[in-house]
Amino acid sequence: MWYIAKPDHILPLSAVHTASHLMTYCKQHNLAKIAYGFIHMSPTSHTLRYLKFGRSSKSTGERVYRQAGHIPGWTNLLKGPSGSDMKEIIADYEKEYPDECVHKDDVTLCIWDVTNVPNPNAFDDAYNTRLCENSLLDEHEKLFGCLPVGNPKDTRNEKMGGFVIQQVFSNLFDEID
Repeated sequence: MWYIAKPDHILPLSAVHTASHLMTYCKQHNLAKIAYGFIHMSPTSHTLRYLKFGRSSKSTGERVYRQAGHIPGWTNLLKGPSGSDMKEIIADYEKEYPDECVHKDDVTLCIWDVTNVPNPNAFDDAYNTRLCENSLLDEHEKLFGCLPVGNPKDTRNEKMGGFVIQQVFSNLFDEID
């Protein structure tokens, strides 16, 4: 089980010089399959709020790099379309909390590593990252009564249907020489 209060890695963006360092960090720590969350700590109200939860794509750390790279405050702010949804998330967040202004130095990246967690689903390589993200979303909703601003679409039911566990599937067929 995964919990909001127990990420495996905590990276304050104020300590990171470039967004690309996040991808390097993930590669150096073999964080191939992750769920992640961006937390904003308000410098005015001292309130801690999750901007969003997400999960890794196929490339190690690429998704967190692209999303973090669109948070205002970087010397070389990313401009491409990949990860640019973070701009909309920040706009929605600042609209919901009008006294807040998101800057990368007030944001922390939390990472939950599921790289070495045995995957029971032989057909869905992202199954564990999805389970972890769903667990974090469930806990956030239980604690705060809603999903984070950056998770307006509830994705918890996507591809979470039944499946045959890998061990059983392997024993369903005889091997013929």
